[in-house]
Amino acid sequence: HDALIDLSYQMRAAETREEPGPVSPMNTGDDEYTPAMFVFDMAVYSSYGWMGKWVFFAYLAVNGGVLLYMIIQNVCFRQNLRHNRVSAMEGQQWQQYLSLCDQRKVKPIPVFYVDPLPSACLVGVVQPYIALPLTSKPNETIHVLDHEICHYKGWDHLWGLVRLLCCIVHWFNPLVWL
Repeated sequence: HDALIDLSYQMRAAETREEPGPVSPMNTGDDEYTPAMFVFDMAVYSSYGWMGKWVFFAYLAVNGGVLLYMIIQNVCFRQNLRHNRVSAMEGQQWQQYLSLCDQRKVKPIPVFYVDPLPSACLVGVVQPYIALPLTSKPNETIHVLDHEICHYKGWDHLWGLVRLLCCIVHWFNPLVWL
């Protein structure tokens, strides 16, 4: 709005060969309709006229679309993990995991093997769990679990929700997506 107002003042000054100032290029009806008047009208419409409303509604529509996309992606991913779940961790690895949780002073969360899964991940916000690929090597599993416990302890499952909300609100900003 401010940029369009300033531009209309400068255009009006160029048209009338005057100094740019606060003289409005508004159409008073007795002049011909000039480009400066058109730019001024666009500034008015963008501020409180129909254009501002439509831009706002378009912004909200894209917000809704991004939100819907994110919900669908996350629901599909969670269903995929649930469908491909092989078993819960048990035995000696479970005992090592429990001692690791004691060391890190973290309440243990469930650990499930999933096949196929490219890499381990912390899943969920309300009831988080760790998903491990079935192809995990037993000697590396405890290190992977240690890494995922650090994510859990750092509240990364909640920060992920904040990241999603930032992407929904600032969908037009490529830096937010990066």
